[in-house]
Amino acid sequence: MTLQKAVFVTHHQHIGDGKGGVQRCTAEYLETLEAMGLEVQIVRIRNDQRLDTKILRRLNSSPYFRPVASTDLEHVLAAAREADIVFLNQVALCAVASQLKAVIGPSIPIIALSHGCEITDLLHVARLNRQLPLSARLRPTRKQALAQVFCDEVDARAHIDGVISLSDYDAQTETWLGSAASTWVPRTVKPDALDWLPVVGRFGFVGTLDHAPSLEGLVQVLDECQRQGADELEVHIVGNPPKLGEWLVQRYRHVKYLGALNDADMQREASTWSAFLNPIFCQARGCSTKLAMALGWQIPILTTTIGRRGYVWQQGGVVEANTTADYVTTMRQLAQDSEKLLCLREGVIQAATTAASMSTIAAAMETFCEKVAAGR
Repeated sequence: MTLQKAVFVTHHQHIGDGKGGVQRCTAEYLETLEAMGLEVQIVRIRNDQRLDTKILRRLNSSPYFRPVASTDLEHVLAAAREADIVFLNQVALCAVASQLKAVIGPSIPIIALSHGCEITDLLHVARLNRQLPLSARLRPTRKQALAQVFCDEVDARAHIDGVISLSDYDAQTETWLGSAASTWVPRTVKPDALDWLPVVGRFGFVGTLDHAPSLEGLVQVLDECQRQGADELEVHIVGNPPKLGEWLVQRYRHVKYLGALNDADMQREASTWSAFLNPIFCQARGCSTKLAMALGWQIPILTTTIGRRGYVWQQGGVVEANTTADYVTTMRQLAQDSEKLLCLREGVIQAATTAASMSTIAAAMETFCEKVAAGR
C-alpha cells in the first residue's frame, strides 16, 4: 500500500468505551484502517461551544454548522499536513473539508467515513415529530431545517474526494449528492454465543428509543400486537431515554421496560428471548449496528429487508417480515413452535460465521482509497 500515514478525525464522545451504534461503527472503522496497515493518528475534537454558536444554533440546527471547536480545528490542520490521507468520521465533519483542502492542497485525499447521510433520518423526524414523542428539534422551522441540511449535504461533498458508507443505499445516496467517489463495506460479526434458554412468547428489543425509524417500527409492531389480541406475547425493551420507555409501558400491555443494561445483564436478559426484534420499516441511515450484536449472540432474529441493510453472509440468514401484520404473525408462530426456533437459530449461527471478514473489508477499503489517491 502506497498510503502509510493516516489521520482519523472524530468527536471525542464517539471513541472509547461507549456501546452505542456510533461508537461501534467508529471502532470498526478504526479497526479496519489498522488492518489496512495504516499508521493511524487519531485526532479527537469537540463541538464548537462558543456562546455565539449556541445562540446561532437556535436558527440553524444543522449538524454541519460549526461542528468543530476552533482550537481543535488547528490540531486537525496540523496533523493533516503530515498525513498521506485524512479520514473524517461521520459526514457532518465534511463541513471543515474546505479549510483542510486550503492547507493540505489537492494531493492528500480526504475520505468521509459515513454513518449515514444526515438528511435521511432527519426526514423521518420531520415526518413523525407530531406523532411520536421524539426529542429531536427542527430549528428554526421544519421546512428550513430540512432545506438547510440538504443544502449542507450537497455543498460539503464538493470538498471531499470520496465516501465510504455502511450500506448500499447510503453509497447510492452519496452519488446522488454529488460525491466524487462512493462505495460501501459490510459489517463484521464477532461471535459471542449466549447460553440460550428462551422463555416462550418473550421477545426483545434493544435500541435508542428516540431514533425515529426504530421507535416508529417498534410502535407499529406493538400496535399490531394489540390489534391482533396477541396476549401470549411479551416484548422486553432495553434502551434510553427512560421517559420513552415509560411512555411505551403506559401505552402497551405487552411491554416490559428494562432501561439501559450493562453487558452482563444484557446478555443474561437476551438469553431468555425467543427472538431479537429489529423492526425497521422505513429507509433509515447507515445500518442497524445492534444486528451485529444479535448475530454474535447467535439467537433467532426477526427483522425486515431494510433492517438487515449493511450485512452480507454466505450461508444461513435471519427472518425478514416486511409488513407489521406479517411481523406479528411470525412472532406468534415462533411463540408456538420451538422446533422452528431451533432451525432459525441454526440459520443465524451460519450467517454469523460466514459474514464478511475484517481482512476482506480491509482489502476493499484499501483498493478504494488507493484508487481515490491515484486520481488526485
